[in-house]
Amino acid sequence: MYSGESGSGKTEATKSILACLAALVSGKGHQLGRIETMIMETNPVLEAFGNARTVRNNNSSRFGKFVKVQFDTRGLIVGASIETYLLEKSRVVYQAQAERNYHVFYQLCAGASREERAQVSLKSPNEYHYLKQGNCISIPEVNDAAEFNRVKQALTVVRKNSELFRLRCLF
Repeated sequence: MYSGESGSGKTEATKSILACLAALVSGKGHQLGRIETMIMETNPVLEAFGNARTVRNNNSSRFGKFVKVQFDTRGLIVGASIETYLLEKSRVVYQAQAERNYHVFYQLCAGASREERAQVSLKSPNEYHYLKQGNCISIPEVNDAAEFNRVKQALTVVRKNSELFRLRCLF
């Protein structure tokens, strides 16, 4: 379990630990298995839907999370579960100056194709109160369109393997 102030590295430490566990279990020089890949692919999704820019941190978690990795008797990863806890409900509807709402909204606005934008009548982030109130539509050195494509890729991997994941977690 990690705890600490905003910007202390909890999210990055969790990602590093999960990557190390996945690499150790899959064996040196081998590709990650399907379960390990799915666990790693949850990172971009969790960050997009759960992190935001604050004045102190460009990728601040807006929720706490408990990640439980499940191993079999041989020490192989057979599943994982993630519990989330919303930390600051007020941040869902209010952002201070120089802060952003959840990344996923800006990523969607920047990265959706014309067809996707038309399907949901998507506008510019400047046209949504909950996205513009902090006067921080973009983050320097962050490509929201590329991040949106990364989230879509991650969701595809997780969705494609979800039946296997569900079955393996039962045992």
